[in-house]
Amino acid sequence: MKKLQNPVKIKSVIAQYERQLVQIARHCGGIVKMLRWDDEIVTDAQRAAHALQSYAETLRYWGALASVKMLKQLDRKNEAAWTAFSQELSAGLRDTIQNTPTGKLMQDAVRRQVDLITSLPLQAAERVQTLAIRAVESGERSGAIVDDIMRTGDVTISRARTIARTEVGRASTELTKARAEATGSTQFIWRTMHDSDVRHEHAKIDGHVFEWKNPPTFADGQSYLPSCFPNCRCFAVPVFIDD
Repeated sequence: MKKLQNPVKIKSVIAQYERQLVQIARHCGGIVKMLRWDDEIVTDAQRAAHALQSYAETLRYWGALASVKMLKQLDRKNEAAWTAFSQELSAGLRDTIQNTPTGKLMQDAVRRQVDLITSLPLQAAERVQTLAIRAVESGERSGAIVDDIMRTGDVTISRARTIARTEVGRASTELTKARAEATGSTQFIWRTMHDSDVRHEHAKIDGHVFEWKNPPTFADGQSYLPSCFPNCRCFAVPVFIDD
């Protein structure tokens, strides 16, 4: 079956943002590995956690810059997709789309990205300490726990990739929603990529119409828009009042 394409071309934005976050994750792994793990394991873990927490603080300014750059790239691609699509709409709707205020949305998105970026080393620090405490409480062999601690970089890289893919998709959907609602659109069509990687729950609602303010609720009790769930590649197609 032919894979559907999201009209907003976000792959390059995801790839670039993912590379940046993976670089941070690798540095987290490097911090853990460069420390000497030959003393009391809890003491070593505390030293590693302190180094990771200090690294997190240094990322706030960089994270804001990287987030703004990513969101501006995404906004340009989102606007380009709308410009192409709006040729079919009335002149009034085209003007509304081009002048939709997205400043508040972008500010909120930057704050969210900075929190997520700094959470990479912070969660790595928490993981290291949790493993060390578990070793003491359970009496596990310290060598085995240290091996697990050394995998912190790989775990953080996996999380970095998920954050990049999910957050670019989420921001793209939020921009689409803002521009759609500015035109008076209250509904969207849920679309999947039509391939084997699509979640079963998402495949079941492909082509269904939902309200922007009332997205579908899934088996886990969560309600969310397309691309607003970890690693979701689905996208929203607005339903316009002209339809």
